[in-house]
Amino acid sequence: MATIYDVAKKAKVSPSTVSRIINGERNVAPATAAAVDKAIAEVGYVKRAVRPGPKPTTRAGVKTGIIDFLSLGAYSPAQMLSLPYFSKLLDGIMRGVEEQGMDLVLSHCPHGEVIPPVLARRQADGVILFGNPELFPKIAKTLERIPVVWCFLMESMKQPAANYVLYDNRPVGAMAAEYLVEKGHQQMAILNASPLHSSFIGRRDEFLRVLKLYGKSAEVIEGEFQDPPTGVAVRAQPLIERLAALNPRPTGVFCVSDDLMLAVFNGLRQRGIEPGRDIELIGCNNDQFLMEQMHPRPATIDLKLNRVGKQALELLLMKMSDSSDSKSTGTWVAPSFVPPEQGARL
Repeated sequence: MATIYDVAKKAKVSPSTVSRIINGERNVAPATAAAVDKAIAEVGYVKRAVRPGPKPTTRAGVKTGIIDFLSLGAYSPAQMLSLPYFSKLLDGIMRGVEEQGMDLVLSHCPHGEVIPPVLARRQADGVILFGNPELFPKIAKTLERIPVVWCFLMESMKQPAANYVLYDNRPVGAMAAEYLVEKGHQQMAILNASPLHSSFIGRRDEFLRVLKLYGKSAEVIEGEFQDPPTGVAVRAQPLIERLAALNPRPTGVFCVSDDLMLAVFNGLRQRGIEPGRDIELIGCNNDQFLMEQMHPRPATIDLKLNRVGKQALELLLMKMSDSSDSKSTGTWVAPSFVPPEQGARL
C-alpha cells in the first residue's frame, strides 16, 4: 500500500507538503499541488477515511497521536529524502506510524538552538532522534519529559547513553573482506569517494584489518575532501582512473557504498573492463534502485535501515506506554550479505 512518503518521493517534495495538500490545505504553489496530485495518481495512494485500530488517544502514553522525527545537525529531513540510506530509514518509520494510525512530523534542529514548533508546543508524544549527539544537551531540557529513541548516530558515538536502535556498521568491512578472500582474490582494493565520512572510515579500517588477518592487503583509493561536495558520480571518476591504471589491476574491489559502486561499475565498463568478468565488486546498503541498474548485479551488504526505522518506532511506543520505565534500552541491527546475481563469470 502506497504511503505519503511514496507520494513525496515521486513528487520530489516533503511529506509535510503532501499531508497539507491531501488534507485540503492548498496554500502551496499551483505547480507543487499539481505535481503532488499527479504523484498520488501514479503511485495509487488512497487516504484512509478511518484510522485502523483503536483511536490513538485511547492508548497509554498517547495524547496527540504525533511522533516527531527530529534531525539534529546538518541534514534536514528534506535533504534526507534524496539520499538512499536515509530514505529507507524514514520509510521504515513512516510505514510503522501509519500502521499505528498515528501521524509523523519531520523537524530539523541544525544547531540545537531553535526548537522546532512541534516540540516547543509540546505536541509530540514521542521523538525519534537522528544525527549529532553533541547537540543533544542544547535541547535536553525540552525533551526531558518526552520519550526519546535514537535511530542514527555518528560513528564516533560507539555506545549511546540513551534508548536507541542503530544499524551495526562494525561488521560491514569484515563481511566485504571475507567475501573477496573466499572468492580467491589476491589483488584487492577499497574505494571511498568521501574520505571524512565516519561510517566509511570504519568500513575501510575493518576491511583492511580482516584482510591482514588472512595475510593479505588492499590498495586504498580515496577521494579528496570537497566543500561543498560534488555528486558521487563526479567524485568517483579519479578513483576509477586510478583503479584502472593499477598494474596488476585488482580483481576484487570493495566500494564503501552502492552509489559509488554504480559509478565504478559504469566507469569500468566504459573503459572495457567488464564487472563480473574482469573484476568483482561488492558494495554496501542494498539500495534496490541502484542495484537494479547493474547487470550482472554485484554483491552488496544490506544495512537493514527499514528494520532500524521500524524497530526504533516499536521501542518508542513501548517507552511511551510505560512512563515509569527509565531504563536505557538499546539494539544494534546486524547487516546481512546479499549475493551477486547469477551470471557473473569471475
